[in-house]
Amino acid sequence: MAASGNEALGLQALAHNPVNALHSKFCMKFDKVPVTDGQEGVTYDGDAAGTVHFAFAFPGATFVLLWTPQATVPLQPSPTAPGIWTATAQLPVGFRYVYVMVDSKDTLVPYLPIGYGYCRPVNFIDVPPPDMRSCIYAMRRGVEYGTVVHNFFDSSETSAVENLLVYLPPSYHKAGSAARRYPVLYLQHGLGENENGWVYHGKVNVIADNLIADGAMTEMIIVMGNGTMFENGEVSPEVYCRQLVSDIIPYIDNHYRTKADRDNRAIAGLSMGSMQTSRLCMTRHDLFAYAGVFSGFLRARWSGIGTADDDHIDVLRRDPAAFQAAMRVFFRCMGDDDTFRAVFEEDDALLADLGVACERRMYAGPHSWQVWRQAAADFLPLLFKGITSPCRR
Repeated sequence: MAASGNEALGLQALAHNPVNALHSKFCMKFDKVPVTDGQEGVTYDGDAAGTVHFAFAFPGATFVLLWTPQATVPLQPSPTAPGIWTATAQLPVGFRYVYVMVDSKDTLVPYLPIGYGYCRPVNFIDVPPPDMRSCIYAMRRGVEYGTVVHNFFDSSETSAVENLLVYLPPSYHKAGSAARRYPVLYLQHGLGENENGWVYHGKVNVIADNLIADGAMTEMIIVMGNGTMFENGEVSPEVYCRQLVSDIIPYIDNHYRTKADRDNRAIAGLSMGSMQTSRLCMTRHDLFAYAGVFSGFLRARWSGIGTADDDHIDVLRRDPAAFQAAMRVFFRCMGDDDTFRAVFEEDDALLADLGVACERRMYAGPHSWQVWRQAAADFLPLLFKGITSPCRR
């Protein structure tokens, strides 16, 4: 398969679809060949081995290392291009943050795509699968695409102007849909990320459009806010929970054509967002009928996560039958190589003791966007379809 164009030249922090560079024209009309001597950037061969080529200019450097959670890649000085450091590596398919160490200094590289994670700008790569045609998070020709809107709202909870990204399905702006109303999914990112994560890292808008084109999911609005909030100097997932209820849901219902009732409202989140999801779905049965807990925690289990307690678990313990009756879909998932797998299994035991059923998935992978992309692709088709079962009521 032909190599991709130089992603770094056309794809940066808010680029539309980095993983699709292999088969798109989004490479600033550069030929789809690996970076050449003297040119900086990253290219993918698109092969089964996951071959990736790196080349960066660090004149005067004595040591350059690229680190990802799955691999450490030392770069070597180019023998033909002074100041250029290069490497070729085989890496697993999918999204991962990367760190480039130049003489032991963590260096943000402008010729790698830049996203937001760990509460900072951070480089990333997104290794494409060999067959992009079957990739649920890659854009496909002939698919009708929806819209992602950047909204600002005045928050009574934070006394500040906050951000939202809102996905609108393909039919939303069509003349024939002017009176149509849509169910809503409120979708949360993880600790240290922000409202951009699910679009620019997770590709949830592309996943949704592909599923809609396949007839696999109900058209819906998807709302993504910034859940990394602080209270008394500490990260507090509770602040966003309060803001979602007091500010965001009313804003969305007032500005978009929503079906504004619990049976047409879902909540989901990954990692820290799963804590927020658990808290709200267990305490606000009046607001949500569907919940997705990705790489998922029922309880606040991290140190330094703020003052949040587990009083929502007390609510669940007091009346698990009420929770089960309220949830049409209760979806939980984890990566089989996730650091927090044992915590997930402890939550399995808690639910079993309480007699609470769920839709449970275990995916191949660690605590990563590749797992969460799969989770979104499985969760979205379950929503707003009136399915009846012990875990999908």
